[in-house]
Amino acid sequence: MVFVMILQTLFNIADTIFVGRISAYAVAAVSMAFAVMFIIIAIGGGIGIGTSSLIARRLGAGDKRGADLAAEHAVFLGLGISLFISVFGLALAKPLFAIMGAGPEILPLVISYIRILFMGMVFLVMGMVGVSIFQGEGDTKTPMKIMGFAVILNIILDPIFIFTLGYGVAGAAIATVLSRGIGTALIWYFLLSNRALIQFDLRSFVYDSKTLRGIISVGFPSMVMHVAMGVGMAVLMKLTSLFGPLAIAAYGIGFRIESVAILPALGIAMAVVTIVGQNVGAGNFDRAKKTVWNASILAGSFALLAAIVILLFPIDTITLFNSDPLVVEYGVSLIRIVSLSLVLAAVGIIVSNGFQGAGNGAIPLFLTIFRLFILIAPLSYLLATTFGYGVPGIWMGVAVGNIVFGIVSVVWFRLFRLQKKI
Repeated sequence: MVFVMILQTLFNIADTIFVGRISAYAVAAVSMAFAVMFIIIAIGGGIGIGTSSLIARRLGAGDKRGADLAAEHAVFLGLGISLFISVFGLALAKPLFAIMGAGPEILPLVISYIRILFMGMVFLVMGMVGVSIFQGEGDTKTPMKIMGFAVILNIILDPIFIFTLGYGVAGAAIATVLSRGIGTALIWYFLLSNRALIQFDLRSFVYDSKTLRGIISVGFPSMVMHVAMGVGMAVLMKLTSLFGPLAIAAYGIGFRIESVAILPALGIAMAVVTIVGQNVGAGNFDRAKKTVWNASILAGSFALLAAIVILLFPIDTITLFNSDPLVVEYGVSLIRIVSLSLVLAAVGIIVSNGFQGAGNGAIPLFLTIFRLFILIAPLSYLLATTFGYGVPGIWMGVAVGNIVFGIVSVVWFRLFRLQKKI
């Protein structure tokens, strides 16, 4: 699971490293695009986590046909949502990024990049749905191998399309769509060739409202939760844009680096959804809670180790992406202020997925809104502008939000009573 998350993130990190060789403005453009893509990934991930949770709980309860039915409903849901995102994304891209603060130096670059990604949206969403089906049944190795191949392909294609063929920033998007498309095709080849536990019979598919509600009851709150995270990212991007495009570039680079510290937590959290879901479905509530606490310790330890490594080499890490002096200055301040707070952010992520695995998506949604819009956004604005800390003030607000989020999540889960829910 951890390795799958690393591979997913490497798609965007590879794009950022290669476009960083073009200019800091190119990095800023890809960073702004990622804020929007995060929202879209959240939508696909919401379907995925609802699917994984329902499949896991039904398999835990011994309902194999019910698990198959959940996967079949996820297919149609994913196709419909990917088409919706493509149409509206292509239509609204330009005004959306103008609102987010993309100036004349960045706007043409970000539009050329994001439009290609919107055209290939079906590959992104359906790839995530396919991975979630494998994970719901407990198979993490197959998607890991396929994603590994797709990432390697993306790293090979990036310099070819960006530099050799001369497409620039748009070339990074073309490479991403092609490599994701091939990866998604492989995932569905394995799913439809009866090599997985879950089996499909789409020709005799019958709509079942209970199954759809089972996916949406967990998936929609998770979707809204991660969309809220994407909106929060866009709000911070807008606030950062007040300090110029180089501040945006530093924001994008810094948070990609920090995301590496969180990756183990994200991978472990996805495993927690499956393990907690299966144990809740089987009525093993003590084991489900023990899973969350053990996973929290593990994820927090990984985040602490990664934070220490990043703190030891902040300048070298930033210059890997771009060497503009102001970008490096802003990026180093982000690393020094935010890194250690990621330990509690990692714990909060694990606990949130514990709620989701148990079939409760409302609490993680509230925790996310609390973290982003009650803590981080207001604090970042006040510290950056009213109190005059500038760009570092934004990073201070993020650090405080991470710390409080982790503490509140742990306390809430300790008081939460699990119950069987399939």
